Amino acid sequence: MKTLNPMTNNKGFVLIIVYLVAIFVTIFSFAFFARHRASMLATERYRNRILAFNAAEAGIDSALRELGTDQAMQAQTISQAYTSATSPLAQGEFHYTISPVANEPLKRRIDATGCAPNCTDTSRAYQTSAITVYAQIYEATSPGGLFDYGVYTTQTMTLS
Repeated sequence: MKTLNPMTNNKGFVLIIVYLVAIFVTIFSFAFFARHRASMLATERYRNRILAFNAAEAGIDSALRELGTDQAMQAQTISQAYTSATSPLAQGEFHYTISPVANEPLKRRIDATGCAPNCTDTSRAYQTSAITVYAQIYEATSPGGLFDYGVYTTQTMTLS
């Protein structure tokens, strides 16, 4: 009589199970690393968006300082726009444009653009931010005399 050995017909079963487990682990590893990479890139974009906004604010500050201290810049921007060169920061860059405002000789429009990590739009996680500000130029008043606002008395005084 012939006896059947159940193990003789299952020689490749363990190998197929190992291959299936390896394929399963590989697929989930690729999915996990793709998700991780997308998350890292989103975080880097968020960080660069904040840095670009801060760089644009630095551009506004630089333009206001230049308008406030440079009489030639005030005169030049009455009739024509001035565009600055790109200024690098530790983490980002900015540039700005100072333009005249129609029928307002003492007002200027300042458009500042900040970029991170730099102003090359092919950079990894490139972000940009733009801010527009209108500034009024005031004529400086000459200081008055030393005692223009003094109150003098030889006796007791009560102020209310």
